[in-house]
Amino acid sequence: MQINADKSMQDFAESFKAFAGTKEGSNEFAKNGFNFISDKIEFNMGPSTDRHGHEVFEIADHAPHFPMAVDKMFIGQEVNKTQQVMDAARRNPESMLMGYKWNQKTGKLDIYYDAKDKSSGKYVGDSAILITDGKVFDAPNLINSQLYAPASMGWISKPFYQILSYSRAMQAVSVETGNNPFASVLNLALISFGGGFATMSGAGAFNNVDTFDVEARSDMMANTVLNFEATYRLTVEERARQEYGDVAPFGGQVLSAKIKYCSWSMDMFRDVLIWYGNPSTNTLGILTANPVIAWGSGGFGTKNSLNQISRNNVTNSGAEAYNNLGLAVVDFLNKNLNKVKTVKIFLAPPAYNLLGQMPYSSTFSAEAALQALVNNFLAGAGPDDTTPKIELIPEPLLSATVNGITNIWNPNTFDYMVILANEIPGGIPDEMQKTIIAGIPLQKYMFPTVPGTYQTQYKMLSRYAGLYIPATMVVACYSGFGILTSTT
Repeated sequence: MQINADKSMQDFAESFKAFAGTKEGSNEFAKNGFNFISDKIEFNMGPSTDRHGHEVFEIADHAPHFPMAVDKMFIGQEVNKTQQVMDAARRNPESMLMGYKWNQKTGKLDIYYDAKDKSSGKYVGDSAILITDGKVFDAPNLINSQLYAPASMGWISKPFYQILSYSRAMQAVSVETGNNPFASVLNLALISFGGGFATMSGAGAFNNVDTFDVEARSDMMANTVLNFEATYRLTVEERARQEYGDVAPFGGQVLSAKIKYCSWSMDMFRDVLIWYGNPSTNTLGILTANPVIAWGSGGFGTKNSLNQISRNNVTNSGAEAYNNLGLAVVDFLNKNLNKVKTVKIFLAPPAYNLLGQMPYSSTFSAEAALQALVNNFLAGAGPDDTTPKIELIPEPLLSATVNGITNIWNPNTFDYMVILANEIPGGIPDEMQKTIIAGIPLQKYMFPTVPGTYQTQYKMLSRYAGLYIPATMVVACYSGFGILTSTT
């Protein structure tokens, strides 16, 4: 048979079938030991169709990201589990069908149900065409559709991990563990002064006068300690596959990633509490330490967010942003009597990016507003006559839910900005002390496991006592500094 390489695949397939149907073609195949009566030939050149009319291929459409180890997180919705189907299943249990179908949109396996009505003998749901012997049409071939000889397989040695968010909330606090990792309450002692005052008398007078003595008062802040728990499972199968080498080259990395993700989820939960707190447990957060001020209503600057400035101020956008943010920092320093050594400004990443992009002046200076603030800010000289260091830090947990960004902790269209100081001198003489303390009696603790079970559950524990902010003037929170709405 002559093959014309210029023809399309469809033309080639039709030519092949036409040739096979001729006497000449039949004789040629017979020479090679092929009998059209007893043998069958299947010629695939792309997606074909199964018995249900669905397109199939040697590699299933879900194969590019189908989970090798399926746990609860990959189970999607229950489809067709209606009362009618369940009633039919109770009356005719042997007819019950249940199978999994990969949902390309959600990336999960949906569970399909169906059952026969005992009197009519017909399936009452819409899933029977998809389910055969307890399997949905694209599920029975999860292995067969990906079964290749090991010799024909190759692996890219390094897997690609899911992209995860992050938080820099720990840079906003100072950690204290206390002296009892399993305490139920964690206390912070406070010392304040009061009472006496000086008296003035005439020169040379030695008469006795009544005075009030100076007092040092002891007080405390007490927070209940919360327990964070996260669990993960390692099944006998997973451990056996790892031990015997019956896994993909990165099988061991999957197991270690599960452990690391467990730790990451607990850290993120802690960071969310650092920013937002939790009213139900009376846990203080930085954003609840003081009332949040709507940007522009604090008596300084304009009401324009960075988003608004970037849209409307073409020539001096950086100068306007610099001036507005600088006045907010000055207001913060005034309330702290210029006693802080470092000022940290936490911004949502979009706001941080705008500050780093806006030129101070498109006509005179290309220096970004962010750079100008860090390098040029000279306000705030304190008792030792040094000006404070300014740090700007991007923090995803302060982002708004707008313009394609979803922050499940902040559903508002406006973002947050937090100005704070981690240290301030206090007492006599002035002694540097921590101002925003995160009580964490126990960072991480792994519970002992019970061996010998089919799937061993591992539990990780962390203990958190919330924030201690004795002097709340070290925190200033604003809403809408970076963005107020999608257009402002």
